[in-house]
Amino acid sequence: MFRRLIHSEAGIFLPNGKEALVASRLASRLRALGLSTYAQYHSRVVADPAGEMVLMLDAICTNETHFFREPNHFALLGGDIAAE
Repeated sequence: MFRRLIHSEAGIFLPNGKEALVASRLASRLRALGLSTYAQYHSRVVADPAGEMVLMLDAICTNETHFFREPNHFALLGGDIAAE
């Protein structure tokens, strides 16, 4: 249910297998709000799009702005382009 919500609200696609990532990133919000289930938190997020939705999306996002944070990818790309 979070994957669909995150995709519809922010355009972020989380493939199968990212459940642990989502759970770990949202756990602090559940603790802060005193909630015991992710279903409760989902209801809270949907009910508060201007507040908790923003906090949920911030928790999910990787806030890395360094463009070359994966240098191996760029080295591979540079090699492919240079070869053509």
